[in-house]
Amino acid sequence: MISTEETCRIENSRHTKPASTTRHLRVEKEKLPLEFSGYNKLRTLVLKLSLPDSSLFEILRSIRVLVVSWCGLLELSEHIGKLIHLRYLDISYSKIKILPDSLCDLYNLQTLKAEYCYELESIPQELGKLVNLRHFDISNNFKIKILPDSLCDLYNLQTLKVNGCSELESIPQELGKLVNLRHIDADKKIWLMIKDVWRLTNLQELPTFSVREDDELKLGQLKDLTQLHGTLCIQNLENVVDGKEAQRAKLKSKVHLKELGLEWNLRLDGAKDAKLDEEVIEGLQPHESLKILTIRWYNGGRSPSWLMPKVLPNLEKLELENCMEWDDVLPFICQRLHLIELRMTGMPALKRLSHEFEGKCFPKLQVLKLCKFKALREWSCTEGKDLFPCLRELCVIDCPKLKRLPPFPPSLEMLTIECCPRLILNSKTEDDEEGGRHLPPSLKELKLTNCGE
Repeated sequence: MISTEETCRIENSRHTKPASTTRHLRVEKEKLPLEFSGYNKLRTLVLKLSLPDSSLFEILRSIRVLVVSWCGLLELSEHIGKLIHLRYLDISYSKIKILPDSLCDLYNLQTLKAEYCYELESIPQELGKLVNLRHFDISNNFKIKILPDSLCDLYNLQTLKVNGCSELESIPQELGKLVNLRHIDADKKIWLMIKDVWRLTNLQELPTFSVREDDELKLGQLKDLTQLHGTLCIQNLENVVDGKEAQRAKLKSKVHLKELGLEWNLRLDGAKDAKLDEEVIEGLQPHESLKILTIRWYNGGRSPSWLMPKVLPNLEKLELENCMEWDDVLPFICQRLHLIELRMTGMPALKRLSHEFEGKCFPKLQVLKLCKFKALREWSCTEGKDLFPCLRELCVIDCPKLKRLPPFPPSLEMLTIECCPRLILNSKTEDDEEGGRHLPPSLKELKLTNCGE
């Protein structure tokens, strides 16, 4: 508990005099009060737009938290190493070019922030001496090219932020030693440099995993990463040897994962890969808690068994893109109770969409997009079927053979139809015998381009 007698704030030309009992001081856009004699007893000092004198670092003997961001600091005093009680240091938005080696003497330091230090050229080689460091942030520094190998000695490190370090050429090869690492905020190229990601068993974020043909990055590396949260996108799945390798990833055990992307690359002769793709996707069954699924350039002709509603009951968004041979997808997804958004693009093998089964169809779906269905001729449903009862947005683009749509639901607000020259619409209050669908009164936005009558 911090009492009011221990805190002081100086800002906006209000010349407040710190009391002798002050232990936590914030100074913004003002000079440090020279008359204050308690700097050696301060626990917290926050300076914003207030340039500190270099001698200050000699007297902050009890400081725990030091923030000197946005101060235009040109260099960090060598005396920084004497602040042995320091736990939190923020020098962000400074003009420092080189960090002093004495910084590595702060053995109690737990957080080091140095983001947006545009002039910063390097990190001290003995960084690994900061054995109690938990959080290290050098985001958006454009001159740093190399991280020291001693970074791998920070065995208590939990957060590493190097996002926006565009000139960073390499990372330490033994990063996998940081077994307590939970968060890595980095650009895609940095993620691809991490070769032993399987050792980071406490990692909670892995936005991208690229499968390679060699043995360094096989899907089995994902097996023990059971703490993954948020989003995971697995790329280059054409490099997976067989379905057994896919199973070794154990995606089904990743209970905290909410969004999954499965991506192959375009192959010139995709038909010969169809059976292998089907085996691979079957082995990549996610946990039932998954909410968002994206599949791109899958060349299989059939759906994986785990796409059934009973297996992924919580799925809310599904996106299928350029799955050229897939033709049986709809029966697997129509009766999903929680699906809110469905986008399907580039599926030329699909010739017919049918909703002929019991129960409601897409009971919660709000957004539906169909694009580049070159062979789609028929989209039918049983008469009186309760189809899309909550649909707000429907988009049908480049379906040149499609002649009719199912009845529009009364909830529809946005309708886009483009490049569907055989599709029939009418302005009557009821559907006609030729299959023309009337536009519902709920419609607020309509876009028609190159469609039938």
